[in-house]
Amino acid sequence: MDLYRTDRDTLADRTRCLEAIVRDAVGSAERLVIEREESTYDHDRRTLHAAILQRKGYGLSWALMIPKLDPLLWIPDGVAWSWSRGGMWRRRVATFCQERDV
Repeated sequence: MDLYRTDRDTLADRTRCLEAIVRDAVGSAERLVIEREESTYDHDRRTLHAAILQRKGYGLSWALMIPKLDPLLWIPDGVAWSWSRGGMWRRRVATFCQERDV
């Protein structure tokens, strides 16, 4: 699992992370599902649309979903929580995680 990381938590950094996710998914994935955050929904929708067009990733479908509609979103939440928690929790997920600085 790729963990995209920035130094700050700004809208510009969120844009860079979404663009990096699309960059890495185009050509290797058919569908991208990202947890929907109401406060950034419009921004995320525009960013994903533009990034896919820029990368010519027309075969990549995407969705911004609330977690209860797709229980598979619970898995990355749990892994991200474990990673950010550190210590024993990070060690448990480290074998299948890769940090990507954006």
